Amino acid sequence: MTRGVIIFWAIFVLVIGIDYRLTDRPRLEPKPFALGSGEASSSGHCSGK
Repeated sequence: MTRGVIIFWAIFVLVIGIDYRLTDRPRLEPKPFALGSGEASSSGHCSGK
């Protein structure tokens, strides 16, 4: 690995660690994919109509 890649991942892990320590609990964020999470939309390409 190059020095830049090692520095990038070290900073990435450090920032995630700081964020985790400063918050009370993990943040509730929406899921990136809503598979099987309810009814399909009634119009558009997702409707299947």
